[in-house]
Amino acid sequence: MKIGIIGTGNIGANAARLFVRAGHEVALSNSRGVESLEPLVTELGEAAKAMTLQ
Repeated sequence: MKIGIIGTGNIGANAARLFVRAGHEVALSNSRGVESLEPLVTELGEAAKAMTLQ
């Protein structure tokens, strides 16, 4: 399943971790921009992508 998460604070980041562990693809975005998501995306691996709201 493909899942999009808007907001990567504590709840969004932990939800993304759980979804990736369950085998889902996750697209993440936040108000600070794609660059700020790089550490989380690196942690999550190939199943995660940083995206913009557009």
